[in-house]
Amino acid sequence: MKILKLVLISGIVFGSVQAQEANIYLDLGIKKFVGKESTLQYHKYFGIQTDINDSEFLSSNSLFPNQTGIKPTHTNLKNISSLSGSFSSNQSKNNSIVAKLQGIDLDANPVSTPIANSVSSYFNKITASQKVLIDIQDEIKNPLAINNASKYSLFYKNLGTKLDELNSPVLLSSPLLETHTIDEDNFDLFKNTLKTFIEISGKEIDQYTTDITDGVDIKTQSIAYRSGANVEATFDLINTLNFSKHNKVKPFLINHYGLKFDNWLNQAHSNYNDALIIESLNNQVMSLLDKPDNIVKAIPNIYANAKATPNPYTLVTKQDDGSFGKTDLIKFYDFWKDINGDRTYITSDNPDVQVNAFKNKGKWINVFNNLSDKTQTLHLKFSHYDTDRISKYTLRRIYTNAEGVTEITEAHTDIHIDQLDIEPFETFMLILDVPADAEFATSIVEYNNYSKSYLKPITANEIISFNIENTVIGKGRANIRLSFGRNKKLSRYPIVKLNDNVVLTPTNWPGYDQENKENFFGTLIIPVPLSYVKASNKIDISFPDTGGHVSSVVINTEIFSNDVENKNYIEKNAPVFVSHGGILLNVSKKLHCTAPRILDKKGNTIKKIKGYHAGNTVDISTLKSGEYIFKLKSGSEYPFKK
Repeated sequence: MKILKLVLISGIVFGSVQAQEANIYLDLGIKKFVGKESTLQYHKYFGIQTDINDSEFLSSNSLFPNQTGIKPTHTNLKNISSLSGSFSSNQSKNNSIVAKLQGIDLDANPVSTPIANSVSSYFNKITASQKVLIDIQDEIKNPLAINNASKYSLFYKNLGTKLDELNSPVLLSSPLLETHTIDEDNFDLFKNTLKTFIEISGKEIDQYTTDITDGVDIKTQSIAYRSGANVEATFDLINTLNFSKHNKVKPFLINHYGLKFDNWLNQAHSNYNDALIIESLNNQVMSLLDKPDNIVKAIPNIYANAKATPNPYTLVTKQDDGSFGKTDLIKFYDFWKDINGDRTYITSDNPDVQVNAFKNKGKWINVFNNLSDKTQTLHLKFSHYDTDRISKYTLRRIYTNAEGVTEITEAHTDIHIDQLDIEPFETFMLILDVPADAEFATSIVEYNNYSKSYLKPITANEIISFNIENTVIGKGRANIRLSFGRNKKLSRYPIVKLNDNVVLTPTNWPGYDQENKENFFGTLIIPVPLSYVKASNKIDISFPDTGGHVSSVVINTEIFSNDVENKNYIEKNAPVFVSHGGILLNVSKKLHCTAPRILDKKGNTIKKIKGYHAGNTVDISTLKSGEYIFKLKSGSEYPFKK
């Protein structure tokens, strides 16, 4: 732990407190792409739950004079067979709409052709910038129950085929994929329902519908946070299954994100509950913003008004005197109102600190979110050029104050900031004034490279192998996204090899430790040297104890479009590596070794290292150029090249 230095910004003091740390690397000169996506689509993430027919309520209500960006996400089509005319709405401009189709009885084996014809005709004027996502509502509580999965999968397959044949402007959504308990009972829910549906109809479905809300764990009656590692592992498992079966990944329609407690439904509205909801919303939207190519729409669990909607989650509620007033949930939209522009390069070396960054004309907007219950000290590593280009710093914070309610504060300074504290579950924006004509010097593209294997059982000390082909490589950064589900009493620290190179397993993952659940299900993000990554890769994994499954393994790469000579992007994640022109061998402090030796490729001892202490560098100036092995007393071997 490190004692923080004082940072004073317009009366806001970040003082001497014990904190964890994160190094944040950010560069205004690098445009970031995730797949083909760079420009932020605001309405993909910040809509509101309501019927499109209530849009007048939002656009005209005097409570929202400065909130034209809040647009409804739903239209309810109560009787699909009686649709006539065509759909049009000013509220849908540049805003994808989720159309809920009612009046379809899946148990009655409906014919897909007339349904496809009706919705295609009704939405025939929708353009590419006004997507309609069709979400079929059925009386059945769970269409993907085990005894229904095959039957309804075939219906969706047929409907998707008909919509494709009509070149329809609508995009077909899956039924709700229940993922809150996806890892329970050895992933039975996944194997018996989701797998069946994706294998049968995944080719014809345009997006998968799921709910990622934080909520209550039924067995322990405590808050089960999906934010962080759990949501990451869920997305990666479904993406890997779809890739293994259909050779591509389909995006998600997140029909609810945030916090949802059923026992709140009979309670009066509370600003204290609003604060918990906003923390959850911010935790999850930061993760969703990371995946613009994998999210077609993500809808906050916030409703426009209290009429026929759950009271705890409403933006507007009726006061005791009969008038309408805003709830604190409006602060979620107030905080995010300026987020816009092209994505820029930013990364955090602490998985509990989520980051996103965008440039919009003369504003460089950097967003930070703390998933943990510990204060984090952020060390901001600006490029040399950016420090000179920043003329003003604006810090906007949204957090739960000492009274337990949500507060937004904003402060300004022209003094350079390179260190800040972020409190537990806090989110803040550092908005920087930069020249509006500042141009990108280069770009970086993020790729997720999937295996065709998934859900492999874990046996003590047995190697589980995954192969990943056609990996995009170059100069940049890389990590392994290793996801697994197992009893929380079992080890969460596997031994991992990438193409026979041992990589160091981190002891932290995004979000909380899931100790209130029976099982841990989440993603470890393991930084790896990009030199270890090849076009064809083999990842070997072993745990010291039996139980659970490795659900998926993904290699994530970030590749620069051209050469970038900047120390910020040289990732030294190898257990051992050579530096200073070949005269020093650097050894990670995480290697617990006594009396190590250096061997040649034949296994002969070349150098014994006496009096070694963890983290020391080793003088190898007398070694000839070639390949060597750094061997520990335990027998572990780490190859290196001089």
